[in-house]
Amino acid sequence: STSGVSGIPELMTVAEQGSSTGIYDINADLGTLAAANYDFNYERGTFTIRPATLQVQIDSIEKIYGDANPALTYSISGYKNSEDLGTSGVEGELQLTVPASETTGVGNYPVTVSENTLTALNYEFNIINGNLKIGKATLEVTAEDKSRLYGDENPSFTFSVSGFKNEEELSDSVMRGQPAYATIANALSNVGPYDVVPSLGGLTSDNYTFTFKNGNLDVQKAPLTITAVDKTRNYGETNPSFEIEYNGFK
Repeated sequence: STSGVSGIPELMTVAEQGSSTGIYDINADLGTLAAANYDFNYERGTFTIRPATLQVQIDSIEKIYGDANPALTYSISGYKNSEDLGTSGVEGELQLTVPASETTGVGNYPVTVSENTLTALNYEFNIINGNLKIGKATLEVTAEDKSRLYGDENPSFTFSVSGFKNEEELSDSVMRGQPAYATIANALSNVGPYDVVPSLGGLTSDNYTFTFKNGNLDVQKAPLTITAVDKTRNYGETNPSFEIEYNGFK
């Protein structure tokens, strides 16, 4: 305010919104600058365009225990100037890996980069790891068919299992405990078929959940033994009345 300098210079650069990364001159001309006692010398400044950041999101995925791993994929976002993958100058790709296979147990596993060849003149990359979630496979627990005679107590019920993965079979290392069973049949129930309904009971497994399928209890007729009662008579007499005895009632 005391120098007598008035006005402002005009500053300019060739860099525009779509200009690539790099260093550009900032030039000036006199503009409206004026001063009675001063001349003006101009020194160029520099204008630096740094790379923008693209977000590389490794996709999170899910599968069921025993299945093959799904494809590992990723997406890129954050392009500038209405660019996309085809127009942004991004080249290369990510190779992805996950520490899981068909035999890997239920849980969460990181999907990460094993090799990165991504390059771009105007961008740098922020890579965000993904996750593979392995869920429990399903076993079908079926109550095995049983039979008994009318009037007897129900037999001990048993089960079979299908749906194992990785050539596994029924063992304590794969599933533990026993299912519960329910049936309306008891010793007084009439002859006929009755559902045997299995349920979870004490079944547990690290890598499996369970569905259940009814079995059948066939109550069959009990045998009755019919015995003619021994009789005697004297010679020449008429036969006595014959009688029978039943053995085996329930």
